Amino acid sequence: MVLIKLPGYYSELIKTSEYFWQVQQLNEYVSNILNDNKMPFFPGYTDHGISHVEDVLETEVKLISRKVIKYKIITDSDIAIIVCATFLHDIAMHLSADGFLNLIDVSGKYRPIQWFENNCQETSWNIEWENFLKEAKRFSDRELCMLFGPNELYKDKLLNFPG
Repeated sequence: MVLIKLPGYYSELIKTSEYFWQVQQLNEYVSNILNDNKMPFFPGYTDHGISHVEDVLETEVKLISRKVIKYKIITDSDIAIIVCATFLHDIAMHLSADGFLNLIDVSGKYRPIQWFENNCQETSWNIEWENFLKEAKRFSDRELCMLFGPNELYKDKLLNFPG
């Protein structure tokens, strides 16, 4: 399996950090998903695999002021957080059609965190999906293909989901 490669500056700080193993473990987990690189949703988007994450990490390093590096203002814990956030920033784009259907299934095991249910006036995921389906019935084949790709199986599975 190919792992996400950290840029030199990040790699140097992380390899001697107490957070090395946590970062490494998340790298392995995320890299496993990104190596598979299947994105049934929004297939027309740019690649969101390992090379994309590596490019984002490289850009981050370029944005860090040389003075910050020289005077060691940024710590290994800062870098660990930045790296892990970067690993995860697009991971939901790799959600499978079945995984999505599990999320919106009223009788499924996935529920919003209780705090959100108590404090946010958000509509439930399954209701949001039903609302989207009503709107999507008016979409052209081209619009549906942009959202779900050319795979008819996904479109049929998702658009005919009993809401």
